[in-house]
Amino acid sequence: MDEPILLSIVIPAYNEASRKGFGIKEHLQNIKKYFLDKGVSYEVVIVNDGSKDDTAKVIKSYCEIEPDFIFIDRKENRGKLFSVQEGLLKARGKFRLFTDADGATSIDNLEKFWEHIKLNEHIIIGSRDLQQSKIEKHQPKIKEMLGD
Repeated sequence: MDEPILLSIVIPAYNEASRKGFGIKEHLQNIKKYFLDKGVSYEVVIVNDGSKDDTAKVIKSYCEIEPDFIFIDRKENRGKLFSVQEGLLKARGKFRLFTDADGATSIDNLEKFWEHIKLNEHIIIGSRDLQQSKIEKHQPKIKEMLGD
């Protein structure tokens, strides 16, 4: 019998292949390394939200060699909320996390949540807007002002 999945990571993705610098493939590699080092059962559910670039191709090629990675390739763009919801419903983990595809928030930040996960907390929210947040990679000014 397979080990139950402790944590599912849901990643909505849209036109990520055309992003410059650190990309979704590096983010997925970092997630894999983090969980291999941690020794915790996990899965990653990536939802392509009708990307117009090579995002689907990049994600699909990565998921084909990673059994813990699940790829949902939606041809129609339905928006981030729809993609997150679809991924959360597909996820099988006892706990579920969603994060953006750009890797702006490193998977290493999960360290701050393990004590809450062990306590079976129902909802844990991380935010850049907290006073104690340490932001190493800032969003563009307009995004910070709009709160996205």
